[in-house]
Amino acid sequence: METLSLHDPDWLTTFPRRVTPIADEWLPGLLLRCDDANFWRSGTAVRYIMHTLPRSAPIQEFNPLIPSDGFLKHLAKTLKIPVNLMEETTYRLELARLSGVHHPQLDRVHVWRELSICPECLAQQQVLRRSLMLSSITCCPEHSLRLRSWCQCRQNLSLFSGGEPFACPDCGLEWKKLPREKPSWREAARSQIFFSYYEFFFLKGTPQIFSAAWKLIGKRRLESEWKYGPGSYKKHVSKKLIGLGYMISLLIKAGISIEKIVDYAIWCSLEEKTISFPLTSE
Repeated sequence: METLSLHDPDWLTTFPRRVTPIADEWLPGLLLRCDDANFWRSGTAVRYIMHTLPRSAPIQEFNPLIPSDGFLKHLAKTLKIPVNLMEETTYRLELARLSGVHHPQLDRVHVWRELSICPECLAQQQVLRRSLMLSSITCCPEHSLRLRSWCQCRQNLSLFSGGEPFACPDCGLEWKKLPREKPSWREAARSQIFFSYYEFFFLKGTPQIFSAAWKLIGKRRLESEWKYGPGSYKKHVSKKLIGLGYMISLLIKAGISIEKIVDYAIWCSLEEKTISFPLTSE
């Protein structure tokens, strides 16, 4: 953490005490650390950034998963750190590559759910991990603990409640002091499987990979009586509400491996080339 002196001219353009991102830190957690370092109520830093955005930046609500370019650039400038470090606190780049558009729509590649935290991550580094916010992830792999989404007083955890940072606004209990619960081996194994699919799509994902995975789900439906869970297949296709987290749950339920997705994407690519460039005889 860097602290400004009273004679530093940066007082007008930055925070008195600045923080830098931790590996795998989630953007809202970084903003809460800004609040905590400067003895502010939670939500002060994010409100400051939103209210001081350049006039050229479009006015938008703060999106914790896919924040706007203007928000990230202004926050990076305020904290005096490179924009690429700010990008690493989000999934913007991964989702953009996967969806094939620079500004992916949240309903198209939705991966986030309710706020879930690992008390030990907060106790050791005061960090909200980006990877632990992914849909269907219920365990912290580093500490082998079940994630918490509510306080002991039964209040749901919330990010910018106006209370103390990293604490319950109702009873004041710090999140790092929440009880530690060990998950069952089955729950831990399930989270690890989801992690492997997320890692694949975030590192290797392309629109072609995404499309191939969804086509495989459709093929499996036609080939068997496999049930898809809540909602109908046609409903989700027609409305294009194909969220990544939802799709991964379908892939796992259908027993479609990552290797199968890759092989099918290659096959689809070769088939498209064959159709585009048919062989001709002299």
